[in-house]
Amino acid sequence: MNRGALALWRHRAGDQNPSTLWEVGELVRDLAAQKKFAEAEQLLNETLTPTFVAQPSSGDLLAVRSDLMARRGRWQEAAADAALVPKYLPNDHYRYHTLAGLMVINHNRPEYEKLCQKILPMFADTSNPYIAERVADDCLLLPDSGVDLQVVNRLATRAVTTGNDASAMGYSQVCKALSEYRRGQFTEAVVWAEKSLKTDQAFARAKGYAVLAMAQWQLGQKEKARVALTNGNSLAPRVSTDRPVDLGDSWIAWLLARISLDEAGQLIPLDSETK
Repeated sequence: MNRGALALWRHRAGDQNPSTLWEVGELVRDLAAQKKFAEAEQLLNETLTPTFVAQPSSGDLLAVRSDLMARRGRWQEAAADAALVPKYLPNDHYRYHTLAGLMVINHNRPEYEKLCQKILPMFADTSNPYIAERVADDCLLLPDSGVDLQVVNRLATRAVTTGNDASAMGYSQVCKALSEYRRGQFTEAVVWAEKSLKTDQAFARAKGYAVLAMAQWQLGQKEKARVALTNGNSLAPRVSTDRPVDLGDSWIAWLLARISLDEAGQLIPLDSETK
């Protein structure tokens, strides 16, 4: 059905008509769901010509291609598209959210810090708990991102106090835990991290274990910290990008959990003989 609709719109209105572009995105999503990644990538590459990429109307499909590359672990390619999207979709907080994670995984700290300093004032007054959680989380991915941690903590607090979506609460709770950890409030970080472990969202629990492990380590609870880190690693295991992978539609949740787990791994030696 998508192929037929795409052919119809191309014939009727051309390759860059909004309806045509929408059908391209729908077909790409269907192909990705069937794991026909090469065909999906080819369709996007044929549509996203250099001339078209220079136009604001390419923003949505650039986001689609960025997501496709990211779920395959192709971080550099995903980041290249993700960096273009905010120019065309400047008010879409979610595109900044994915860009932050991609900048960190690609070790692009200077641009990551610039991004945090841009988005925090943009969304500091949001009343939307989803936006509050994501923006706060973005600014907490690395230590010392150059932003006001008090403002970030207010966003994290807003997310846990105004949100009522049970499936999202685990992410909000672990965001609050990470906020407390960054502020040196390690006991509070443990409290919030333990709350996040009750969610049914595996990657939220993985990140919760990462923050819990780091906070416990700082409090001198070293064996507990090692156990927590091991539990987190089991929920969001590393993948090798040397061979094809598929992280699925939840790639950003895996990535953000993995970033925190890797930070915890730098702090906490898992060799029990290392004290």
